[in-house]
Formats: sequence, C-alpha cells, structure tokens
Amino acid sequence: MPLAPNSFTYNPLIAAYCVRGRMEDALAVLDDMLHRSCSPYVVIYTILLEATCKESGYGQAMGLLGEMRAKGCAPNIVTYNVLINAIAKRWEDAERIVAQMAQTVCPPDEFTYSILLEGICERSGYKKGCTPNIVTYNVLINAMCKDEHVDEAIDLFNDLPSYGCKPDAVSYTTVLKGLLTAGRWEDAEELMAEMVRKGWPPNMVTFTTLISSLCQKVLVDLVIKVLDQMPEHGCMPNTVTYNCIVDGLCKESRIDDAMELLNSFQSGECKLDIITYNTILKGLCSIERWEDAKEIMVEMVHGNCPPNEVTFNTIMNFLCQKGLLERIFEFLEQMLEYGCTPNSVMYTSMINGLCNKGANRLSQNDQPPKTLTPHVLINSLCKKGLLMQAIEILRLMPEKGYFPNLPTYNIVIGGLSKDGKIQEALDILDGMKRFCVVPEVITYDIIIASLSKAGKMEEALDLLNNIASKGLIPDTVTYQSLAFGISREESWKSCQNDPQSGRDGCIT
Repeated sequence: MPLAPNSFTYNPLIAAYCVRGRMEDALAVLDDMLHRSCSPYVVIYTILLEATCKESGYGQAMGLLGEMRAKGCAPNIVTYNVLINAIAKRWEDAERIVAQMAQTVCPPDEFTYSILLEGICERSGYKKGCTPNIVTYNVLINAMCKDEHVDEAIDLFNDLPSYGCKPDAVSYTTVLKGLLTAGRWEDAEELMAEMVRKGWPPNMVTFTTLISSLCQKVLVDLVIKVLDQMPEHGCMPNTVTYNCIVDGLCKESRIDDAMELLNSFQSGECKLDIITYNTILKGLCSIERWEDAKEIMVEMVHGNCPPNEVTFNTIMNFLCQKGLLERIFEFLEQMLEYGCTPNSVMYTSMINGLCNKGANRLSQNDQPPKTLTPHVLINSLCKKGLLMQAIEILRLMPEKGYFPNLPTYNIVIGGLSKDGKIQEALDILDGMKRFCVVPEVITYDIIIASLSKAGKMEEALDLLNNIASKGLIPDTVTYQSLAFGISREESWKSCQNDPQSGRDGCIT
C-alpha cells in the first residue's frame, strides 16, 4: 500500500517550483498539503515567502504571512530576514516588519540590521563599496542594548573582527552601559578589565556612563569604588560625576553622606552647579530638614548660584505635601524676592496639598472639606500682599474641583480694592456668577468704599444702582461710604473755587 505524502515529501517539490518561478504550482501544492491535513513547516512558508516577494510583490507576501500565522505556524528569524531582504528597498514596509518583530518572541538580530543597512546603501545609490564600518556597528549595538537585547549586542560585538572591524572605546562603552542597565555587574567588570587589556582604557565618558547607571540602580557603594579607580586611568571626577553620586545618595536617604561629599566637592577644583544644589535640597526636604534647606539656599546666593524656579518648585512641592502653610508663604516670598515666578504647577501643588490636608482633618467631623482650606490659603496670601498669587489660586481652584465660596471672593475683592486695583476687583465680582456665587451687600460695600475713597463717585453710584437691580438693600456701610465720598468731592470743589480758604478746610 503506498505511503501518504508528508511534509518532507512536499518540501522539495515546493522548493523546486519556487526556484523556477512557478508560483501558481507551488501554491497549488501548498493547498493540497492543507487539504490532506498536512501542516507545512516554517521552512516551507519561508521558501514561499521569498519567492512570492520576487514574483508577486510585497502585498501577496504579507497575505501569505498572515495565512501562515492563521495556520498556527509562527515565523522565525530566518522567515523575517528573508522577507526584509526581499523588500529592503521599500524602507517603510521593512520598518513595519521590524516593528512587528520587536513585539514578538523573535526580535531583530544583527543580520536583520545588516540587511536594512545594505538596503539603505542600495536605495541611496551607494551599493558598490558600501561596507559598514565601526561607526555603523556601534549604532547597531546601541540599538540592540536600548531594546534590551544585550546578548545579541554582545554577539555582534564579539563578531566585529570577522566583519573586518575592531571594537573601539565607543563599542566597549555602549556594551558596558547595556550590561549595567541589565544589572549584570560581574560581566561589566570583566568587560572593563578587557578594555584595559585590549588597549582601550576607560575614559571620562566610560566612567560617567558607569557611574550614572550604578546611581540609577541606587548602588552608591559601588559608585564610590569606581570613583576611586578614576585617577588610575587619568580621569578626574567632574561636576556631572558628583551630581550623579549626590543624587544616588539622596535616593538612599543618605543625606549626611551627600552633604559630606558636597563639602569635599567644594574643597576641590570642581564647582557646584544648580543641579547639585537642587538635588541636595530635594533630599533635605524629603526628611523635613527645613532649616538646613534654608542654609543651603543662602549658600547658593553666596556661591553665585542663586535659586531658580526648579529650586523653589522642589521645596514648595514638599511643603505642600506636608501642609506646612506658614513655611509655604515664607518660601513663596523668597521666591518673589529672587525674581522667580510661580507657575500653575506650583499653584496646583499648593491647592492639592493644602486642600487634601484640610479634607482629611475636616472629614473627621463630617463637615464639607473643600471650601475651608482654600479660603485660609487665599486669606493668608491676601494678608501678605500676594494678591496676584491669590488670584491665580482662585482661578485654578475650579479646575481642580475646589469651588470658592462667597467669603473667599470677598477676601480677594477686599485685598484688590485696598491695593487700588479696582478694575481687577470688578472683574472678580463679574466672574462670581460663572460659579453661581451670588454677591451680597458686603461684597459691594467693599468696592464702593474703595471707589469713594479714590473719588470715583460716578462708578460708586453706578454700583449702588447695581445693588438695587439685584434686589439687595444697601446698608449703613454703603451709605456711609457714599456720604464720605460725596462730602470729600464737595470739599475738593470748594477748595478749587475758593483758593483763599486754603487747605485747612478741605477733606483729605
């Protein structure tokens, strides 16, 4: 009895048809295989894909790739490389396939990248004599390391001599960074030793890369050892180096060690920069050493490195998290003194931090928490004359779900009126209706008093008419303010009409 054909029977037949360009016959054999419930191997599909690309183009090949997956046959690295090689000139299509590979268990390898490079050369008209050099391979190694394919990068690194290239300092540093990112410290140490043996001793870039990676992993003790090795190779730590270490120490909450390093740093040739100071300030704030933070800020000014917006944002963020209202105002005033302008991020931190603290405290008494704490915050800002900051807080509150109430508006309107900013006060008054906050007589009284004192009686009387149109009844304060303004106006007119009366009879 004859044996039924199997995959090994069909393989050479499909391959023979593909070599001769007889794709219809090859696909007919594939259909016969599937009809007989004989599952094709990945090798058969790979042969068909390569031939399909040459004969029918990219679209047909991708259709066949989709069918391959649907039949439960997963493409391997050879399948993808064959497909990319066939369409390397079509850069966008090749790029899409590489992106698909990165999302599977079959990531691009050095051959994939080599195919792409050859395709770029051919597409650019440089096919003849276009041989990848060490710079090209370093780019590939770096890309592999960034994609966390460190073993593939090491394989390519080790194969460089077979491609006629010798690894250079960049090659070593790139692989070293990949190993450190993957946490392979022993392999990194071996590579460092190899660098020295092969005549590529670590340079400043190598050490900075090494220290930065170790600090990111919060392995500061290893960093100190690396720091001690630097002079042996003719490298001296610089500001960037120290900044990495200070940051690592602060992340480990070893603030005293960071401060000690800071002192030794200052005694050397390197100068502290704004990043150094901001990093140490962040560490001090994280453990609530506010007085030390203030001393550092004084030191910054003496060291010709004044605090900037980042400095204050760092401190204010921690203060807001702790709900330390008085210290917030203290540093806010300092910020304005140094010419730094608070931004919406800082104001948002103030609202969220302080309001959340107020919410936690008030919720214990079953009271609505979202109106009191912003009220206190704005009141404090107005008392300290920080009116623009109070207005910014008022503006941001609704965006964050905190709605100002009538007393809050009255405080801001009162502060603006006393400061002579009548138009701004009127703008706030007009904006109250957007949040369904209805002004009361006391709200109007505040502005009428300021208008009367400023001698703007026409505006004051217009506002009186506005009170009546709202169905409100003016009170004693309203009429007293108007009476004062009118009498002051009459007195002034009298002084102008009768200069002999002198100033003694004029109300000022």
